[in-house]
Amino acid sequence: MRIIRIRFIISLGLVLIFAEITPFTNVFNISPGEIKKDKQVVLFEQSQKTDLFTYSSLVSGDGYNSYPLYSSLLSGIQIFELELFTQKSESERYFIFARMSLIIFISCTIFLCLMLMNVRLTILSLVPVFLSLVCTLGLLMLAVQSLNVFGLLLALSLPVLSTFSSFLIVRFYQRYHNQAFGILDRKRLSVFIGFAATMAGLGFMFTTNHNLFKGPGLLVPVGIGFITIGAFVILRYLLFWFDRKESGKKCLSENLQDRVIWRYRNMDVYSRFFGFFKIRLDPMFSELPGLLEKIPPVKTIIDIGTGYGVPAVWFLEKLPEVRIFGLDPDKDRIRVASQAISDRGKMTVGGAPEVPSPSESADLATLLDVIQYIDDEALEITLKRLSEKLCPNGMILLRISVPLEKGNPWPWWIERIRVSTQRITTHYRSVNQTEEMLQKAGFTIQYTGPSGKNGDLFWLLGTLKKDHPLG
Repeated sequence: MRIIRIRFIISLGLVLIFAEITPFTNVFNISPGEIKKDKQVVLFEQSQKTDLFTYSSLVSGDGYNSYPLYSSLLSGIQIFELELFTQKSESERYFIFARMSLIIFISCTIFLCLMLMNVRLTILSLVPVFLSLVCTLGLLMLAVQSLNVFGLLLALSLPVLSTFSSFLIVRFYQRYHNQAFGILDRKRLSVFIGFAATMAGLGFMFTTNHNLFKGPGLLVPVGIGFITIGAFVILRYLLFWFDRKESGKKCLSENLQDRVIWRYRNMDVYSRFFGFFKIRLDPMFSELPGLLEKIPPVKTIIDIGTGYGVPAVWFLEKLPEVRIFGLDPDKDRIRVASQAISDRGKMTVGGAPEVPSPSESADLATLLDVIQYIDDEALEITLKRLSEKLCPNGMILLRISVPLEKGNPWPWWIERIRVSTQRITTHYRSVNQTEEMLQKAGFTIQYTGPSGKNGDLFWLLGTLKKDHPLG
């Protein structure tokens, strides 16, 4: 692997050296060169009585210098010098292209920063963007192929195409991490077919004899070819190296919340922001340490309705020896939770009354902010099955939501909008009703108390009854 990396760096360096990437003067034909001895000069003079112009054609001599000629002529005479005009127009075209390239590169950087919200992954995404543009223009220079205005406009589209392909691959990595490399091999064929169709559609211009299409006809296949190599080879290698490096890291912070957030650091934007605000704003995580003092040592936890796994990760960081087995009906949430807990348990797609089956009896079962989405029959079966999965003296921990008669806090309004748009049926229960269902399932209530300051959330902690078959 190290030899491949060295070869890659050497090859890239040779390409950049031979391309002479700073600046790409030969690509734009703006190299000053030597002044020709014979130049065609045209003088325009406007008549004072009419709108007509008269012109005179001059041929320069050996000692021709345009600037003294300009200063010696009257202001009413205009001079058109073909070579000077060509040099100035090509120079202006180069600087316009440079400014537009800078603007596009900055715009692509801002786009990737906003969509990925990860500085390191943004830098990795920009590597193939830069290399595709550099190598394309460098190869055109080596091929002594200049670009006209049409070609320059197509060249400006290359960073955009490269940014889009890099974004798709990095976004795919954010969702699946190390599993993305196997899945990506099956998915990237569609992107490759799209690039190949574009190359075939625009590459035919190179076969024409018209100078307007000759340069763009070579630019498009070469540019898209480098984009494909950058996205599917270079970026894939960089992500593989990045994932291997990140998998060996551990958070050294002593702050429990920082360690929880750290587990979501390379995930997609929504999952990372959800974990950040959940751990910072929810009063659950400041109250759980006090509740753990009422619970015997825990090694195995069953978590019903695990969601994105933030409470599960909190337990993992708080209790280094614990293993968690979670359940949630949403596949996307299970994907995020599985990545967050890593090899410290297992997350399964499913809904109540299903219950995970760990290899050994669990010490604790948790249902946090979830029973309002379970009807009475399913909840009774779930609680009964949990009592069968717990070890003797096993405990169950719930946090329930109880709507206030009036003056509900703002999260309730967001929740109402969410359940109405997703057509979710809710089953809110009072504290007494929940206690009765727990007792019916074979639990003894050990603690009941409020969560937060709004009076709409309550904790319930129960343990198996002594007369229970497992108690």
